[in-house]
Amino acid sequence: MVIVGAGCAGLACARALVDAGEQPVVLDKARGVGGRTATRRVDGQPIDHGVIFYHGSHPAFLEALERVDTATRLDGWPETLVGEGRACLPRAFTPGERRLAFAEGVIAFPKTLARGLELRLRTQLRSLVVGEHDFELETGDGAKITTDSLVLALPAEQTRSLVETLPATRELDSVRAVLQMLTTEPCLTVIAIYPLETPVPDWDVMYPDQSEIVMLASHDSRKRIEKQFHVFVLQCSARFSRRHMNDEPSMWLDTVLRETGRLLGVWAQKPSLTQAHRWRFGRANAFPLSGPLLVGLPGGQALGLAGEMFDSALGVEAAYLSGRALAKRILETG
Repeated sequence: MVIVGAGCAGLACARALVDAGEQPVVLDKARGVGGRTATRRVDGQPIDHGVIFYHGSHPAFLEALERVDTATRLDGWPETLVGEGRACLPRAFTPGERRLAFAEGVIAFPKTLARGLELRLRTQLRSLVVGEHDFELETGDGAKITTDSLVLALPAEQTRSLVETLPATRELDSVRAVLQMLTTEPCLTVIAIYPLETPVPDWDVMYPDQSEIVMLASHDSRKRIEKQFHVFVLQCSARFSRRHMNDEPSMWLDTVLRETGRLLGVWAQKPSLTQAHRWRFGRANAFPLSGPLLVGLPGGQALGLAGEMFDSALGVEAAYLSGRALAKRILETG
């Protein structure tokens, strides 16, 4: 069994399979696990520059978060909000949803899921071929892998590009038709760092009511037990991100900082340090499916698809639940 993608969907699927006695191999092109649940460090200080906190209501997801024992829980974070966003606040703030962050960074959750798994990181999947009875995978370093069971836990666009290369069969054509309906939005992100003496606001997260550029501002350093500087993570709107996704940061960074200054105050226009990041596949942008896909091919191979778009909850909770649900179906079909 091979799982491609070490985000929360792929890790959840692998974790459930390992707990049932299976031995899946997880491939990912990144140098670490987690995908968008990423934590960067600047001079040792954690910074969450993708997912900024977890939220959910499903008991299985909440129980999985409870099992994180290597980080300091910040239950209820964010607590202090400003604005309601151009559309609305995320579902995280509706009754019944629980919110949680970690002082050491959101990466603590996927790292917990990854314990004991066979991971092959920095492994790019170059090609995928359907053989007589197996899938034949080739990685970027030329390694060949064969498996009769393959899980793709990737953004819809990346999954679609792989599946489109496979032969036309009734089963694969149905998968392709589903994938055509699924899309994700990009998100340009700026990490802005300021000296501790900077007079910063005392809220946790801002959802600007009127901004065509900044969709969210996270006061990231409010999560840290000890901090060397103030940090704000600025996530840009999908429209702005699409327009500048392939541009160098020098072409759009000043625009984001000027807008941040308009929203937060003049002080915000001149951070002491900035870092830019491109999330090409940032957020789901379609109606989600009710569950993961598992299809059998004529040669006996099984192809599974999981991810945020394969559960109605959306977000990390959906990714986790879809991975678990797919593992259950794989085990049941044996």
